[in-house]
Amino acid sequence: MNKKERQVHFLLQFFFLLAGLYIIGFNSWLVNTSSWEEGLFEFYNQQLPVFKIIAGFVVSLGCFVSSFLLWIRSSSMYGGALFSSGILFMYVLIALGEIIYSYPTHAVPFSVIAILVLQSLPFLIRRNSRQY
Repeated sequence: MNKKERQVHFLLQFFFLLAGLYIIGFNSWLVNTSSWEEGLFEFYNQQLPVFKIIAGFVVSLGCFVSSFLLWIRSSSMYGGALFSSGILFMYVLIALGEIIYSYPTHAVPFSVIAILVLQSLPFLIRRNSRQY
């Protein structure tokens, strides 16, 4: 691994840690601010908010696992990071519609997360295909 790859490796590790922390913080904030008048288990715009919150916590758990795998340099670190990138990107894309409408200040960090995930995909795919 050369110097540039080590820097990207460290950036990905730090990025997954920050993305996981931000998504946990955002979902905790949504639960505490009572964004849904009827409650988490009542339908809101033909959706149950509890599933969105659970999905956010699962995505942030995946980000933490990827960050940990990159930190300990496990043999499956790039595969795990690639999987976490996929679920993180899909969560951000799905949540971005409501975030732009309801919480426009949070649209900037979510957009940055989506851009960084897209930029990291070629590196992760290349490193994952070299691994086996």
